[in-house]
Amino acid sequence: AEILQLEGRLKPERAVHVAAQVCRALGTAHESSITHRDLKPENIVLIFHDGDLDFVKVVDFGICKHTDDGANTTSPGLIIGAPDYMAPEQAAGAEANEGSDIYALGCVLFEMLTGRVPYRGRNAIDVLMKKGAQDAPRVSESVGDVPETLSDVVAWCLARRPEDRPESMRALELDLMRSIDPDASQSIRARRVLGETSGRTPAAGINAAIVEA
Repeated sequence: AEILQLEGRLKPERAVHVAAQVCRALGTAHESSITHRDLKPENIVLIFHDGDLDFVKVVDFGICKHTDDGANTTSPGLIIGAPDYMAPEQAAGAEANEGSDIYALGCVLFEMLTGRVPYRGRNAIDVLMKKGAQDAPRVSESVGDVPETLSDVVAWCLARRPEDRPESMRALELDLMRSIDPDASQSIRARRVLGETSGRTPAAGINAAIVEA
């Protein structure tokens, strides 16, 4: 959060470096059936570690939830999370899940790349209503120095329906890294089109690559 306040926005490579680490941290949490439910810039802390000025620590798991504990710890109608980073399904009162964390990371990544959040409104209710009714703007519509492949990945994270987002943080991490690699850009866009025309999700092939590795 302090970096965004000081610098306004980050270069694509730096933003991806930060986001990929968040993917790894939350990917590990998700594999233990834990969702964060309140991911936002304030909960992503950058420290110096092992020569890396942007080593990420994801903090404030105070409202996290075990997704397989069989209990609904959120009261009906109770909305948990910061409106600017909250997924549409959370705003509608549904239980947050891994897809909600992916959406929140998409909002953070959008802000890192553009210097602003995807949705702006008169108040929190206005923002949440827009999220449920309007597609998010594309990063490439706001700034001109972001690869279209990276803009594609952010848009994928910000899909209004959870089932239209990346199916895991591990898949998202790999797509983020490939989005700034010129040699992989064409394959990413090809898989995106393939998923749209065949009904397959682009994440499917990525997950297979991870399993094979």
